[in-house]
Amino acid sequence: MRNETPYQVECNVEIYVPVVGEYKVIYNSIDQRYIGSQHYNQHDPYWTIHSSGQFLYFDVHPFQNIAFKLK
Repeated sequence: MRNETPYQVECNVEIYVPVVGEYKVIYNSIDQRYIGSQHYNQHDPYWTIHSSGQFLYFDVHPFQNIAFKLK
């Protein structure tokens, strides 16, 4: 998933996943080692999300790239 918006807008993402389960972030471009310190990356950038049904719901920041893997 990518967000190419250069400014802060509300970007709520709904993404279809083929299997219901727990997904772990395996790549997150807002990790401090990629773009430095930002106000929104002071938490663990490699969090886990549970699919509700067959969709993942999450927010994406400007210029953020994110990839998930089924746990």
